Amino acid sequence: MLRHIYIQDFAIIDKLDLELDSGMCVLSGETGAGKSILIDALSMVLGSRANQEVIRHGAKKADISLEFNIENNQKALECLENHDMREDNQCILRRVIRSDGRSKSYVNNIPTSLKIVASIGEILVDLHGQHEHQLLLKSGQQRLLVDTIADNQKILKKIENIYHEWVELKTRVDELLIKKDEYSKRVDWLKFQVNELSELDISDAELSDLEIQHKKLSNSQELKENAHVLLHSLYDDEERSIYKQLSEAIARLQHINNIDKTISTNLDIGQSIENSLHELVQGIRKYTETLETDPKKLELLNDRITSIHDIARKHNVKPEELNNVLKKIVKELKQIDSPEFNADLMQKKCDDLKNEYLKLAHKLSKKRHTTAQYLNKNVSNALQDLGMEGSEFQVAIEEINDQKLTSFGVDHIKFLVKTNQGSPYRPLSSIVSGGELSRVSLAIQVISKLDRTTPTMIFDEVDAGIGGATAEIVGRNLRELAAKAQVLCVTHLPQVASLAHHHMQVSKSGSNAKTSIKKLSEKERVEEISRMLGGMKLTEKTRSHAEEMIKQGQTLQEI
Repeated sequence: MLRHIYIQDFAIIDKLDLELDSGMCVLSGETGAGKSILIDALSMVLGSRANQEVIRHGAKKADISLEFNIENNQKALECLENHDMREDNQCILRRVIRSDGRSKSYVNNIPTSLKIVASIGEILVDLHGQHEHQLLLKSGQQRLLVDTIADNQKILKKIENIYHEWVELKTRVDELLIKKDEYSKRVDWLKFQVNELSELDISDAELSDLEIQHKKLSNSQELKENAHVLLHSLYDDEERSIYKQLSEAIARLQHINNIDKTISTNLDIGQSIENSLHELVQGIRKYTETLETDPKKLELLNDRITSIHDIARKHNVKPEELNNVLKKIVKELKQIDSPEFNADLMQKKCDDLKNEYLKLAHKLSKKRHTTAQYLNKNVSNALQDLGMEGSEFQVAIEEINDQKLTSFGVDHIKFLVKTNQGSPYRPLSSIVSGGELSRVSLAIQVISKLDRTTPTMIFDEVDAGIGGATAEIVGRNLRELAAKAQVLCVTHLPQVASLAHHHMQVSKSGSNAKTSIKKLSEKERVEEISRMLGGMKLTEKTRSHAEEMIKQGQTLQEI
C-alpha cells in the first residue's frame, strides 16, 4: 500500500510530507485548494507526461516521491526483482521535473525509464478520475478484469504457450515456403560437391605422400648424378676415393699399434669409421636403384596434385582441409533432409497446434461470455444505485479473425455503457464526465468482488453530480472496497467523508497561495464535515449533524 507521499515545488505545493494509513482515506477542501493538483502530482510519478510548467514559480525543479510497502505484493516484488530494483519490502517511485523541460524517473533510487516506472505503478496503484491514467479504459485491462473474475489464468497460460509455439513454427514454415526453390538448388549443389569430393577420395596422408613422390620423380636425373658423384668420391675412385685413403690410414694405425698398444683406441675408432663408410656406400647404391625416370608417372602425379589444389581453391581452404569440408557438407545435407526443413511436415504440425489453440480459445470464450452476462446485469444495477438512472453496462465480446491469433485467445473485449435509455452503447473511454466515468469504474470494481491485485485505489471526482442517498451509497461502496485495498478519495460530499477511516484536509493559505494537507483529529473532522454540510458559516445544528454522520459511519465500519 501507499505509505508516504513527498512533493516539493509542484504547482502551488511548496512542500508536502504526508504519511498514509490503510483503509479508506478521504481528502476534502474548498474549491481551488489544490485537491486535483495532488492527483496530478501522483499521476506524473506513475507515468504521465510532464513539462516545466508544473514547477512552482521561482523553483528550479519539482520533486515527487511515493513510498509503498510491498511486503505482501508478490507481483510487485517479482517485477522489481526482474528489473534488479528490489530493496527489501519497499518500493519508492520518484519523478524529478527540471526547469529545462527534462525529467528523470527513479525506482528505489535507481534511474530508469518512465515506461518501467509506469509498468510498476500499474501494479501498485489504480487511479480513477482522469481519462488518460485509468487502467479501466485500456482494452487489455478490461480483458484482464473479465479473465480474473472468470478465474481464467490456467487456460490463458496454456493458450499463451501454444500461441508462442505456433508463431515460431508458422514463421519457420513461411520461411521454408519462401525459400523452397532456394533450398532445392542448395541441395543439388551440395550433392554435386559431395560427389566431387568423394570421387577425389583424398586421404589425410595422401597429399604429403604425393608431393614427396612428385618432388623425387621430377628431380630423379639430378638425384642420380649427385649419387654417382658421391659414390665416386667415397669409394669408386681407385686413386683418390675416401675409402682408399681411409684404408691406408688404418693400415698405418695398425702398424703403430703393433709397436705401441696405447693407440689401440684410435685404431678401433678408425676401423669403426671404415665400417660406417662401407654402410654409407651400400646405402647410396641401394638409393640409386630406387631412382627412376618415368614421364608418364610424373604426369599422373601432376594431374592428381593439380586436381586436389583446384578443388581446395574452389572451397577456399587448404588441400589438407578438404576432408573436413566434406564432413560439413554431408552434415548440412542431413539437416536439410531432416523434418525441420520439410515444409509439409512442419505445416502439419503448425495446423495441429492451431487446432489445439482454437479448441482452448473457444472454451475460454465461453467462460468469458458467462462472466460478461454476470457483469452486464450486476454493474447495470449498481449504476442505478450510484445515481446513474437509465444507465446500462455491457461487456462486448467479438471474435477475432482466426488468421490473427493472439496470446490471449480469439476474443476482443470492450466495455460499453449507455448513460440513458435512449442513447446507444458507447465505449467506456468515450464518457465525457469524469464523475460518471469514476462511478462506472467504482461499480465494476465493487461488483467484481476481486481479491485486489492493485493494493491502492485513488478516486477523483467519484461523487461529482450526485448527492443525498446516492452519495451515501458511493461512500458505502468505497468503504467496501477499502476492506480489500487502500482507498484514497477526493470528495466534496459529507456523506462520503463521514464513512472514511481517515480524513485529510487540503487547504491553501499565505500570500503565495501555497497548498498544504493535514490529517484531521476527531474534533477537526467534525468541523470539516460541518463546513461540507453548511458552508463557511457553521452552526451547532450542522456540527451536531456532522457528529451524527461520523458516528453512523463508525458504526458501519465496526459492522
